[in-house]
Amino acid sequence: MKFDGTVSLGNALSIATVIVGLSIGYAKLQAQQEDSHRRISVIEAAANAREGRIRAAEIALAGQSSDLRNIQNGIDDIKKSLTQLTNGRSDR
Repeated sequence: MKFDGTVSLGNALSIATVIVGLSIGYAKLQAQQEDSHRRISVIEAAANAREGRIRAAEIALAGQSSDLRNIQNGIDDIKKSLTQLTNGRSDR
């Protein structure tokens, strides 16, 4: 086996093709990475907005639950008063 140290035009073209291919591949990879970062930022912003709306809904729900308890207590008081009135009238 003999080693020939000369570089032919075919060798140069092959090396140039590999370098150009790698450069294009790297550029596409960078573009995809930037697009992914942009999409992630949009998704994070939407998630934060949703989280704020969920917190507001939870607070509103807690207030409604409290109102419902107060209404139920009022109904129970009315029932007790009606029971006392009907029991007081039936005693007469």
